[in-house]
Amino acid sequence: SPSRSSSPSFFSSPSSPSRSSSPNANPFSKNDDPVAPLLILTSPVDLDNENLTIFGQVTSVGLVPTEGQLSGVVEDSRLIMMNEIYTTHDIYGVDYDGDQQQDMGKDCVICLATPPDTMVLPCRHMCVCRDCGDVFRHQCEKCPICRAPILSLVQIVASGEELKK
Repeated sequence: SPSRSSSPSFFSSPSSPSRSSSPNANPFSKNDDPVAPLLILTSPVDLDNENLTIFGQVTSVGLVPTEGQLSGVVEDSRLIMMNEIYTTHDIYGVDYDGDQQQDMGKDCVICLATPPDTMVLPCRHMCVCRDCGDVFRHQCEKCPICRAPILSLVQIVASGEELKK
């Protein structure tokens, strides 16, 4: 399986690194800074497998000076699966440890009884449970957190859990 990021995320449709007008620009950066990024590639290697399919993750880290030291800040992260590149995005409402963030609450914002496991797209707020999400998508067209239009709902299942029927 692909390497896991330390941040909860999902990936969007295949993409290629952005093209810039500057030949020295960082292809993973949002601007045209002529700074060489720190790129981290993580990928499992099975030297005995002749039909090796490449899975991996490329993370671009910017070095930011803080209090006399350099701190790494993730600028971009991409998954490589089956010769396609996918950009990852953070999920709002989930902490880096997989726990619910304090400001988002620990329960579904609709029923206030069940932990949220369903993410609203495109705003990426994970704020409703599966049951409320099924009802909510037919009754409302806006995210209950930011009021952005809802295009889709995605149920997030933690590794090892089975999908609910």
